[in-house]
Formats: sequence, C-alpha cells, structure tokens
Amino acid sequence: MTKLYAGFLALLLCLLAACGDGRQRRLQLEELERQNRADSLMTNDSLARDLVLWFDRHGTPNEQMRAHYILGRTHYDRGELPQAPVS
Repeated sequence: MTKLYAGFLALLLCLLAACGDGRQRRLQLEELERQNRADSLMTNDSLARDLVLWFDRHGTPNEQMRAHYILGRTHYDRGELPQAPVS
C-alpha cells in the first residue's frame, strides 16, 4: 500500500511540474508577442529557439506557429534572414 501511495505521489508531482513548465512557457511566449506588438527590437534568439523546441513537442498547432513566428521575427531583427537561392 505504501509503495502504491509513493508511486502515485511521484506521478502527481511529475504531472504538476510539467503543468507548471507549460504555464511558464506560455507566459514567455505571450511576453515575446507583446514585445513584437510594441515593435521592440527582439534579440533573445536563445529564448525563442527554446520555445520553438518546447512547443514543437508539447504545444498545439497554433502555439507551434506562434513560437515559429516569434523566432522568425527575432532572426529578422538580428539581421539573420537566410538568403534566397538564385537560380
């Protein structure tokens, strides 16, 4: 009985930690979107990349699109847009 309770408690703690991480990631994405709407210079590419990786695994299609858009805007503000191939 005690092992079952301990296992259930460990599972519950893992789920709560995952939910907390998701909430934090969503708040970070919303903050970057606010900066974008305010036309602030966006240069934190490490945060944007981290959000893309997380939302690609755990997010909805809409969240994935939003994260990728923010990463693209960050690359644009940093002057890192890829060159189009010339044929």
